[in-house]
Amino acid sequence: MPFLPRRKPSTGEKLPTGRKPQETLPINTTNQGNIIILTPQPPTCGAEAAHRRSSRILLRELLRIHDELLKLEDERSRNQDIDKEIERLRSQLDTAQNENTALKKENAELLSKLNKTQRTKTRILQQKLNDFWSRNIKFPNATSEKAKTLIGSIYEQYVGWSYENSGWDVDYYGMTHGLNDGGTDLICKRNNEIRIIQCKNWSPQVQVRTASVNQLQGTVTLYKNSHSSMNVRGFIYTTTTLDTAAKNAAHQLGIRACETVPLKPFPSVKCRKSNGFYYLPEDTQYFRIILDAKAGDIYCNTVAQAEAAGFTY
Repeated sequence: MPFLPRRKPSTGEKLPTGRKPQETLPINTTNQGNIIILTPQPPTCGAEAAHRRSSRILLRELLRIHDELLKLEDERSRNQDIDKEIERLRSQLDTAQNENTALKKENAELLSKLNKTQRTKTRILQQKLNDFWSRNIKFPNATSEKAKTLIGSIYEQYVGWSYENSGWDVDYYGMTHGLNDGGTDLICKRNNEIRIIQCKNWSPQVQVRTASVNQLQGTVTLYKNSHSSMNVRGFIYTTTTLDTAAKNAAHQLGIRACETVPLKPFPSVKCRKSNGFYYLPEDTQYFRIILDAKAGDIYCNTVAQAEAAGFTY
């Protein structure tokens, strides 16, 4: 028996509880003998339009979802590329850190060697300075002209440093003029006073004679003539004594004799600010290096002190 759609309830007829009426499509019936053929009617124009609208909405939604999926796929691809780049950078960072660690270790080893070398150098130079003073703190048996010049120059430096330390401006005339110093080793100036000084680092067995006094007096006289407004005086500093005649001459000429003034250790390391170097007494240039406190030059007691102040040898 052919299937027939459920009958619609008549007006006023109630359906059993919990059931709702079903909507059915319009049906055309055709009798062919004893067989009834039911043919659904085609949808009306309004239903077809609604169907098309629903299809378009569904298509747009599908396209939107497709676009979102493409975006997500692109984003995932980009994230994968970013992850790869991060891994590459991390690898480079690890390599750089390892190289840096190795370099630090190498630098530490090199610095240790340099410090050790510097300490050795400092110790050798300090020993050189100590040896110099041990030989010259007392009058040595100087036989060569070089040794005699050295012991004379270091005594001049000592007396000059003593004056500098007392606030005098010191001209190391003997060191800069050599044999042409006319018997003048130091010219010290302070306020209105000028002192023309002759230094004698001699053996106690040798006395200063009158010739030295007369030579100094000649320089004092010349200075008095050219510096009439200044108080110009002559001084003799010596590790020994003047003989009787020399003492009498000095007294008559107004020259002061400072006898038995020994050479003592003093800050003999010269440090020159302009080039950053320091010099020791036995260096060839030592007595030609004239320090200027106003320019930042200083004297140091030890090699380590000079190096700590930033000077090199």
